[in-house]
Amino acid sequence: MPDILKRDHAPISQRAWGELDAQAGTIFRGCLTGRKVVDFEGPQGWSLAAVNLGKLKVADKKTNGVAWGVREVLPIIELRRPFALKQMEIDNITRGQEDVDLGPLEEAALAMATFEDGAIFNGFQDGKINGMLDASSHKALKLPKDVNDWPEVISKAVKTLTQFGIGGPYQLILGSDEYFDLKHTAKHGYPPKRAIAEMLDTEPLMSQAVSGGMLLSTRGGDFKLTVGKDLSIGYASHDRDNVELFFTETFTFRVVEPAAVIALKKPGN
Repeated sequence: MPDILKRDHAPISQRAWGELDAQAGTIFRGCLTGRKVVDFEGPQGWSLAAVNLGKLKVADKKTNGVAWGVREVLPIIELRRPFALKQMEIDNITRGQEDVDLGPLEEAALAMATFEDGAIFNGFQDGKINGMLDASSHKALKLPKDVNDWPEVISKAVKTLTQFGIGGPYQLILGSDEYFDLKHTAKHGYPPKRAIAEMLDTEPLMSQAVSGGMLLSTRGGDFKLTVGKDLSIGYASHDRDNVELFFTETFTFRVVEPAAVIALKKPGN
């Protein structure tokens, strides 16, 4: 019986599959930021449908004198992003061509990575996911217009987390605009990026799913990404010229400790 990916039915050689998987993995890992700072649980397979939250919601009324409640769980969401490749390009991988056109695959892999990061940082309410920024129990801090003043705000964020008993190490994550503003700013030969990196003992990270930024603890146990089926390529159909494929992934995310992250608003917001 074919599995959900149906790869055995595709007109794609093992060598070509290997190249497609490798290219997708390179893009996915390179674009993901969330997985670098949260606890990763999995992959636990297709059958994982929910995560046990360890809570019981007790009903207001008894039934025939019997008290009862519902165990609370967090559902797993399943993603699918279709794309198509030229049959000739796929065959050329098997022939040994190294510069085949895998643009549609790369675009789809980026979309999947951006979705996952977006769910982790911003949440995905339709999928019952509260992101870090939604869940944070702290008042957001605003990044100044002058990037040279950012280290002072980051220092304040570190102090806030420390005062709430949230230990380090700490990680700064910025949106792409803020990341490159920080990267290319220097005052009197001493860049604020270096000051922040020395303060946190780590370089800032960038995520295209983030607007503004955040400071969070990476001590462990505060943020959990649970993956059922990790990013995979499946086969849908084909004709003489094109092969229809898709990316799929199943996961959910939860914030265990809302005090372990503090949001940083964009300058001017």
